[in-house]
Amino acid sequence: MRLKPTALSLAAVLTLGCTTPLYFYPVKGPVPVIKGTYTGGMPPVIRLQLPDGEHCTGDWSQVKPETLLGNPIGTPAPGSLSAAWDAIYGSGFYLARVLGSARHGQVLLKGDRGTTLSFEAYWDTIKDSPMQGVALDSRGNLYKVAQ
Repeated sequence: MRLKPTALSLAAVLTLGCTTPLYFYPVKGPVPVIKGTYTGGMPPVIRLQLPDGEHCTGDWSQVKPETLLGNPIGTPAPGSLSAAWDAIYGSGFYLARVLGSARHGQVLLKGDRGTTLSFEAYWDTIKDSPMQGVALDSRGNLYKVAQ
């Protein structure tokens, strides 16, 4: 059975420590598809292995709409991947769908050899909508991320 990213199932994942696969599809860069995992817990953890064998991990956190207070209206939060969202999902997607959403999270994955990978995900408010995500690594590779 595949978990749906509703508030109830997200709470179950966080409580039970379930593991969900994530797939990082390259949009820019000569790399193969990378498989990662989301493991619920406190905090949830994202893990993946890059094609060269480097292991990356990071703690998942929700981007809360109230953290955007103080930013001018329509301005991405500091450290956001707004340009990556628009490059993958179309111009204006970040502003129209992701910015200020209660269902938006992010993580900075750190590799054991120095590579970093910024990853953000968003779930639409429509019931049982799939996760949409983007990632950008320190090598300049851009990824579309899906479950």
